[in-house]
Amino acid sequence: MHRAECKSFVQMARQAPERVLQTDWGDWESEPAVSKKAAASRAVYPVDVMLRARDRQGLLRDVSDVFARDRLNVTAVRTLSRDGSAQMQFTVEVPGIPQLNRTLSAVRDVDGVIECRRT
Repeated sequence: MHRAECKSFVQMARQAPERVLQTDWGDWESEPAVSKKAAASRAVYPVDVMLRARDRQGLLRDVSDVFARDRLNVTAVRTLSRDGSAQMQFTVEVPGIPQLNRTLSAVRDVDGVIECRRT
């Protein structure tokens, strides 16, 4: 890939125009004022979260509601319920540690949750 003003691209485009494909870089091209800092502020990182709770109907929904309210994308869920106890593992995409800490605190407030931590 080359920028349109790249000398190599200009020469190649003259010699082999059939090799030229139009591309679009989304926000980078349409918003030239976007800085690396702004782009980094939109970055998310996968984090594994484990929780233990007293099992009850609606527990998964209530925990999922916390992630949804905090606008965290859940990319994986694994649950195991046995003898009135539930263990859940989530992979969530978070923008940073402060948001993760707020969300974990909110999950701990869900009825029945005994423990919730990053793994």
